[in-house]
Amino acid sequence: PSAQEQFEYAQTLESKGDFKRATDAYQKVVDDFPASPVAAESQFRVAEMLEKTKNYYAAFNAYQAVLDNYPSYPKINLILKRQFKIGNLFLQGKTISFLKINPIGSYKRAIAIYSKILSNAPFSDLAPNAQYNLGMAYMHKKDYTEASIEFEKIPIRYPHSEFVASAKYQL
Repeated sequence: PSAQEQFEYAQTLESKGDFKRATDAYQKVVDDFPASPVAAESQFRVAEMLEKTKNYYAAFNAYQAVLDNYPSYPKINLILKRQFKIGNLFLQGKTISFLKINPIGSYKRAIAIYSKILSNAPFSDLAPNAQYNLGMAYMHKKDYTEASIEFEKIPIRYPHSEFVASAKYQL
């Protein structure tokens, strides 16, 4: 099928609630037609399907693939918000169905996610909060040296942020 036909097939699967097969169908568009007009949207939909199936870290990476491979994609702010939300799930040690995310592994993933958000968009609206949460993830991991380094960045980079006082308190 053409890229458009494959994309429409994936949309049909998604509308039926078959997120796993929809993920595979959208991924086929990205793999087989990476330069097509629907490739960026397909990559975004892969991330959405992974998020809907609670495969959060894979969803984060799929969203990152949109930013890395399709920098002119128009939903960049939405992607950053979703990545931030996923980072918060790992910072909280979110329960996924009957499994509890390993807190230590969860904090490592939160650190990776917040660090990537800060490198993607260091001056976005989410950046001060991501910087603060990065410090908190290090605190939960009991890596107080790294936590203090991250908290010290807040008043320097984001002096008018609502997180300045909290960062100073954590220091």
